[in-house]
Amino acid sequence: MEEQSKAIVEGKPLEYPEIVQDTVEVEFPEITDFVRNMKLKSGIFGFQKEDVYEKMQQLNKMYQSRAQQMRDQNRGQLKQMRRQQQEEIEDMKARLAAERAQEQQKLAEEREKQEAERAELQAQMEKERAELKEQAEKEQRVLKEKFDAEQKEAYEKMQEQIAAARVEIRREMQAQMQEKADQQKRELTMISEELERLNERFLLLKTRIGELVEQE
Repeated sequence: MEEQSKAIVEGKPLEYPEIVQDTVEVEFPEITDFVRNMKLKSGIFGFQKEDVYEKMQQLNKMYQSRAQQMRDQNRGQLKQMRRQQQEEIEDMKARLAAERAQEQQKLAEEREKQEAERAELQAQMEKERAELKEQAEKEQRVLKEKFDAEQKEAYEKMQEQIAAARVEIRREMQAQMQEKADQQKRELTMISEELERLNERFLLLKTRIGELVEQE
């Protein structure tokens, strides 16, 4: 700072900090007012060195104070930014954790839903299988009953046919026996008639023989 004061006294320009491009120009009203209202004491050879030095000291203090304020402000802003950034990070982590938990909850719900649907489908399949089995058994019973009824009907019909055949056979046998008996009766009648004729001839022959004997 003393070198800057000597540079002012010796007429050398002050070295300003490097200006960063695309930065916002900052105004310091108190410094501007101080420079605008600053009056340097004159001497024989120009401005008094002590007065210039004092003014530069005052200006330097004002710059230093403002710079300290800006540093404090920047540190405060930086802390605020860091705190805000940390809060944003924490908030982001919380949101991500909430989203992850929500996603896991959705996945769990979806898994439960799928399990419920699978169980419901399994139950429906078991129910349909049981219904199909019951229907098949019922149809099998109906078919068996129908088959048994047909078998019974066929058996009864066959028994009727057998009975009718037996009756027919008995009738035919009776007819044959009757015919045979009639034939035997006719034959016996013929034999009886033949015996009667033979007996008559025998009697005639006997009478004739008796007559011949008597004539001798």
